[in-house]
Amino acid sequence: MNRIKQLRSSLGYTQKKLAAILNISRTTVTMWETENRVPDYESLKKLTDIFNISSDYIIGCGIYEHWDDVVKYYEAVSYALRLKIPSDLEMPAFDDEKFLCAWLDTRLYYEGDEIQLARWFSFAIKSIKITPKPNLPNGEPDADVSVEFTKEFQYIIDGHLALPKHEFEIVTFKEGLSDFLKQHGIEKPLESEDVERLEKVLANVDVKTREAIELLNQLNPDNLERAKEYIRFELARQGDAGDK
Repeated sequence: MNRIKQLRSSLGYTQKKLAAILNISRTTVTMWETENRVPDYESLKKLTDIFNISSDYIIGCGIYEHWDDVVKYYEAVSYALRLKIPSDLEMPAFDDEKFLCAWLDTRLYYEGDEIQLARWFSFAIKSIKITPKPNLPNGEPDADVSVEFTKEFQYIIDGHLALPKHEFEIVTFKEGLSDFLKQHGIEKPLESEDVERLEKVLANVDVKTREAIELLNQLNPDNLERAKEYIRFELARQGDAGDK
């Protein structure tokens, strides 16, 4: 099935407006959406430009042939992807999230993110196979998922893994925390004593998360729970690095 109606709706376009942009009749757009007609080459090229997405996604072929399964079994898909992607791989080109794994973990929880995910697939995924399994005890669908990355994305991963692993830098952490707070509308800067406590917490990569959180409970910024979400993630990552 094609996804023209979904994409059109995401931009707030009526069938009439899309038809005018493409210089075709509204009837043609209706047939695309209701009779699953495939747009001609010129129209498809224009649609990819308008929606900024792969033509394969529009007409449901290639890696998008079973896209409905990607959505249905996304918990399993996301898990399979995160197993193969370094947890500290940064991909800011796709989103404001600092790490790609965190970005992938939440893609389908917010309106419109299915399309963002599809754009990422066109860059990173060469092939994907989903084999349904019995539902999980909680009733959620489950599947075995195998994925192969594109050469371009695999090159990024290989290059990242080849980089020397330095100790976590406190200044990087503070910048990341600052960005996280701003993202959630928290503009109040950390007090100087808070910075000192952060440095105490982060000075040792082997620090236990529980002990760190106890210290972080003394921090003063508004909406601290959101800040601690970011901090827990960073501390867990440091702990993993320290165990190696």
